[in-house]
Amino acid sequence: MTVPNRHWNTVSISTDKTIDIRSEDNSVFISAFRLPAGRSADDSLEELKKMQRDNLKDQYNEETFQFHDCNAKHFTCKYQDVLINFDGQQKRTISVYLEDTPRAVGIIALMEPDTADKYRQQAMEIMLSAKNTVK
Repeated sequence: MTVPNRHWNTVSISTDKTIDIRSEDNSVFISAFRLPAGRSADDSLEELKKMQRDNLKDQYNEETFQFHDCNAKHFTCKYQDVLINFDGQQKRTISVYLEDTPRAVGIIALMEPDTADKYRQQAMEIMLSAKNTVK
């Protein structure tokens, strides 16, 4: 993923193929990860919907949590953009799932609602700049 300016910091890159990025003021956290081998993006999206229904219970609304098509620079993708209560605080969550990769990739941005307008576009640019580095 490409970080657009010095206001974003790579927090960690781990051996299990995850990467974490934070905004300089810590109001946005982005995490990218590979989904388990052998799982298609469609299977993973269905699992995610089930997990959201189970975990969010009354907050889950099929219409609000629908996936929309998007085009990353190097992949086709689906995304969600929702407000949820997380540990008693409202957060804006943008989830992007890259579809046409050997192993589906998920990227999630968690934002403070009062800074979401400031960071949403940059967060989407970071998430949609993903490249598959596996040869």
